Amino acid sequence: MSEFNSNRAPQGLVPGAEPVSESQLQPPPAPPEPPEDLRAPWGWADLVVFFFFGIGSAILSGQVAGIAILILMGVSPASYPKYPTALAAHATLAQALWSLVMMLYLFAMIRARFDRPFWRAIGWHSLRLEGVNRISSHLARPANPG
Repeated sequence: MSEFNSNRAPQGLVPGAEPVSESQLQPPPAPPEPPEDLRAPWGWADLVVFFFFGIGSAILSGQVAGIAILILMGVSPASYPKYPTALAAHATLAQALWSLVMMLYLFAMIRARFDRPFWRAIGWHSLRLEGVNRISSHLARPANPG
């Protein structure tokens, strides 16, 4: 039994292992900060609220669009199979209303909670065209391939 104890390595060392230097014990360096356009001021809770608000506002937008089509075109949703134009108008109006409501929600949340400029907070930035006149960049067309 005493022979077994005499062959043991000192406590904390593994037999046959090389000693570890101080630099190997240091934690790895922190990753660099992401660029500004990838940093979002909101967290997971804001995303969950945005998701459920989106579902509710999509349902409400569809209902409002149906009422608007009934008033403007005189076509009820039950008659849409006879009037495909009314169906297309309903879908287009519902989507436009929903997009508007979601953008207004984002605008209100960013202004109220984070006090940041809206377009910068959602990552929008102007198109940077170096050496190109802004008007000519909109008017330029690709050459006809032949």
